[in-house]
Amino acid sequence: MKNRRNEVIFETERTLLEQKEENDILKREIDYINNSKADIERAYKAIREEKNLIDREIMTLRSQVGSVNNSILTNKQATFHSTINPGDYLK
Repeated sequence: MKNRRNEVIFETERTLLEQKEENDILKREIDYINNSKADIERAYKAIREEKNLIDREIMTLRSQVGSVNNSILTNKQATFHSTINPGDYLK
């Protein structure tokens, strides 16, 4: 009987140690996952900030292109009106 009790105690201790080791492994895995999650969140935030910068640059470039197009159109219209005088064709 005493031998059986010792075996149960030994088996219980062994099981507890195995569970402790497994818990330690799981804790390390959770820490790794949390660290990875934090890294991914930082990377996502950086990418989002970069996208916002690029969007602002695109808006600025579009505005500049629009200004250049308007300037070219104004110059073409001014040139057209100054070179063609409708009165010249009525003579």
